[in-house]
Amino acid sequence: MTAPDPKPLVRGDPKLPPADLDKSKIARTPWPAGKRFYRCADKSRPLVDWDARARSRFSHPSLPFPVLYLAPSKEVAFLECYGDEINDQFTELRLVSKAEVEARQWIEFDVPALSLFDTSSAQSLRSARTDISSFLAHYSVTQAWSKVLMETPVDGIIYRSRHDANQLCLAIFGTPALQKANTIPARIAGEPTEDKSFLAKLLEQNIGVLGLTAERRSPG
Repeated sequence: MTAPDPKPLVRGDPKLPPADLDKSKIARTPWPAGKRFYRCADKSRPLVDWDARARSRFSHPSLPFPVLYLAPSKEVAFLECYGDEINDQFTELRLVSKAEVEARQWIEFDVPALSLFDTSSAQSLRSARTDISSFLAHYSVTQAWSKVLMETPVDGIIYRSRHDANQLCLAIFGTPALQKANTIPARIAGEPTEDKSFLAKLLEQNIGVLGLTAERRSPG
């Protein structure tokens, strides 16, 4: 008869990393080079904008490294910026201020080969003796897990977008090697308010930019 697991996972119960967690057993997922990712970025910020703010999911000033958050598409990048504001609206057409969006630009990234912790993988989560709830919890919990993973080490985290669970985003740790110039190539790829294809895709989800959407919807 198989002995029961002495430390079974508590399903759906967010928890801090176990004090006796064997970091050497945490699974690493190879991420191939060549995939393109995006940010809907403030024009006043650097192209590669390493985040150490306490109000971000895997970042904090006390952590070993800052974090670069990337989305797999322009639509997801936009929702990562404005999703909470959009979801708080209960009208048929949900709108974001034109002035807010005009302050942003698309940044396109060519992500290099990385070794990542995949929170969308049950096997990876089991290797860390936790479940997905720990990465959807209060930021004090998610930041504690980020610290442990920075010490593993892995290059970052694969995580599901809060606003589109079918899309996988990246949180890349700003190690000295990854912060070197041109290690993660980035370039400006236009502006959301001038991107007709992007605005059309937003409109399919009943999301618009105040002023622009009304202009595009009006007859004639």
